[in-house]
Amino acid sequence: MQHSLINSGKPSTVPGWLSSGSTAKLLRTLTESGQPITHEALDQLPHATSVYYLRDLLTNTGVLQPRADEYLARVQPWLTTIVATTPTQHARLLTQFTHWYLLPRARRRARTQPPTLTAAATLRSSVLAALRLLAWLDTVHTELSQFSQSQLDYWLDEGDVHHRYLYPFITWARQQHLINQDIHIPTRRTPGRPIDLDTQHRLDQLRMCLSHNSMPLPARVAGSLILVYGMSLTRITTLRRDDVITDATQTWLRIRSHMLLLPPRLASLVHDLHRTNDPTQRTRARLGTTTPFLFPGGTDARPLLASTLGTCLAKHGIAALDARNATRAALASELPAAVLADLTGIETTTAVCWNRRVGQDWTDYIAARPQQG
Repeated sequence: MQHSLINSGKPSTVPGWLSSGSTAKLLRTLTESGQPITHEALDQLPHATSVYYLRDLLTNTGVLQPRADEYLARVQPWLTTIVATTPTQHARLLTQFTHWYLLPRARRRARTQPPTLTAAATLRSSVLAALRLLAWLDTVHTELSQFSQSQLDYWLDEGDVHHRYLYPFITWARQQHLINQDIHIPTRRTPGRPIDLDTQHRLDQLRMCLSHNSMPLPARVAGSLILVYGMSLTRITTLRRDDVITDATQTWLRIRSHMLLLPPRLASLVHDLHRTNDPTQRTRARLGTTTPFLFPGGTDARPLLASTLGTCLAKHGIAALDARNATRAALASELPAAVLADLTGIETTTAVCWNRRVGQDWTDYIAARPQQG
């Protein structure tokens, strides 16, 4: 950290940063304590943004090693804060639910896909949904073991908790024989989001992303990836700099095991973004550090939030979800699932759903493929 500060891009700002701000004060307190600064020591601190920001700084400057499950590791301090003001019997249940069910499932998924901020937020929403249910049961003087299906249906209908956030708790409670085995979350079938963006408007938006220098470069690249490949914002923001592969004439983007060949104009934008070291990021400018992410966030150790990128696109008239759906629908109407999955980097099962949604049946194509060997 000292080396990074001495060799910072903006040395004149270092004294002011060290003398003010919650993150700098926390760093000074930890340093003066004389104790080693480790991930474990930071985990013992109260749930606070300054703690997470300091951890990112220490990781990015090489003081600490990166943790692949950082977003999941933040759950425990947050849970400690939540249960501190919760009745003892509920706090015990929520702690068991989180540590025995939610976190193990999240860590299993993390073996194949790095956990994201959204995944951690969904986990926290499941804990809060369980907490609201338990608090409501207190108001109607009902023990969890006496909880009935009719009460669950009533609470879901009258409350503001999304069904999917409560599903994990009900599943876990059944497994632990804490509730009647017949209790279940009612299935809610919702129609697919309508495709409101027509082909002409989609192409107009793509031309704007490819040609208008008035748009910020990250928004131009993200918008183009959405409008050409139907990529999601979450997928885009987690792209890394080493996912951009080039040779003498072509550029590819690595999406998991897929390699997407970029058209020349989009490839040029991606190269420009790859070379950019955003000077507006105060920490990056101050410490002179680099980022592994193609779309870096407030600190080099984290990517840009999908919601932040979505807001930026919206300012330029691009609704990310509508654009993504319109692009996937257009591609699905022309391509079978296997080709669609390879082209866009989405799962084959997702591509099949898009084929079905647009009413395309590629059975004949699939049957003919082995004969074309």
